[in-house]
Amino acid sequence: MRYRMALLLLTSLILNGCSPHGAMEYFDKNSDFERAMTTLRTGTLVEALKTKVLVNVIYLNRVDPDTYKEGEHFFVSAYREEDDSQGIFGEAFTLTLNGEKPAFFEELDKEHPIVVRMPLTVKWSRYYHVRFSQIESNDMILSLRHNSLGTISVKYAKDELEK
Repeated sequence: MRYRMALLLLTSLILNGCSPHGAMEYFDKNSDFERAMTTLRTGTLVEALKTKVLVNVIYLNRVDPDTYKEGEHFFVSAYREEDDSQGIFGEAFTLTLNGEKPAFFEELDKEHPIVVRMPLTVKWSRYYHVRFSQIESNDMILSLRHNSLGTISVKYAKDELEK
């Protein structure tokens, strides 16, 4: 009896191990989470082998096109090693989309509905909803520049996001 159980278990493991699996098959194909993952871009600023700034950016127009119609909307999760009260909108930082400053930004608390729906939210990060004027160009470059540490640039091509 034990031999049959062991054989059945081994056969089951072999057959399951050979079947193709993708990470996204575990999520609802129409979920905000999956659409957010397809637009997720990450960048870091490092000094002396230490991460000083870590930014995760999600293009919200692709995640929820019915809600985010006017302008270009982004969810930004930002970790700063040396945090201050102004976050990434302090004097040392400049955030732009194709060279233009935001038309609107709002810091979000950890329980805000946008934050709850997004992947890669970390308890020590700060979260922002940032809106820029509508970009007619297909290509978008969102840049976060720090006066002394450098620049993080993440790129989006609207036509690739529509697929």
